[in-house]
Amino acid sequence: MEPSENPSLTRTVKLQYKDYEAGEYSSVMPRTADATVQLINTYPWDQQRDHLAIDLTNPSITIEGVDNDYLKLSPWYNGKFVLHYFDRTHHLYTRSFDHLSDATPLIRTYFASSLPDLSTFKKEITWLQSNTAHFRTVEFIYSMRLARLTSVALLALYTLFISATFTGVVIQHPPFYPILLMPLVLLFLIIRLAMVAVNHYRSAKDMVLIISRGKQEFSYGPAATPERFNKNDIKEIITYGRRAKGGFTALTRVEIRFLDGRCINISCLMIPQETLTAKFPHCSRSEVGTTFPLIIPSAAVPSG
Repeated sequence: MEPSENPSLTRTVKLQYKDYEAGEYSSVMPRTADATVQLINTYPWDQQRDHLAIDLTNPSITIEGVDNDYLKLSPWYNGKFVLHYFDRTHHLYTRSFDHLSDATPLIRTYFASSLPDLSTFKKEITWLQSNTAHFRTVEFIYSMRLARLTSVALLALYTLFISATFTGVVIQHPPFYPILLMPLVLLFLIIRLAMVAVNHYRSAKDMVLIISRGKQEFSYGPAATPERFNKNDIKEIITYGRRAKGGFTALTRVEIRFLDGRCINISCLMIPQETLTAKFPHCSRSEVGTTFPLIIPSAAVPSG
């Protein structure tokens, strides 16, 4: 033990595993240097390294400093390990090690002095990267967002503008009878859009979804009393709705069917469709290309 080390001093230490997304951690708790070293020695590095793409969000053990800084131990190329140090000014430093035990002295020093010896680290050039997301802990809580409601309103206004433009063309050029139906078609689309928007709004209002990619359990339901589910109980994930140009998915829905016959439907007013489906990396998925799909009122009855 180094003379300056206080064996009772703790830092917040947290874990990441394969399939975790940026900001997703588990077992977040204060630990001493000894407890952290023991955790490092018992972490399943070989298992987690299998078929791994090296990145800042990887199987890892991360220590939170006292100055909004972080020290993260992760697998590295060619069977090595790496320490990432991310300081409070968002500079990233790395140092690789041939053996896991080689990183232990630096980790103990970080507990004692709150700053590693950066002279032994390489400063990374990451001007165009947002690295904070790979170190801070994020709460993956989703509810209906004003921005997504706004995108629906803008789509309705755009459709209304196109309808008015075509109506003006018809009035100015009466002989062009084939386009007489176009304003009516667009009007129908506006009405359909309004119906679906109200339907999704009612479905998503006062609801909450708590879900991350790596954890098997997730919750969905009324904000005060969401129900807990397990991804292992899922039979199939079905997405309903076509993605418009620019990736518009606010009025699509994701249906989660369970092995016991139940299902839940989640409006993408709460969470982008591609974000939600990525939370289920090992579940069977299919798509139904319905335009502006309605959400069925009963979550216990599978839709056809």
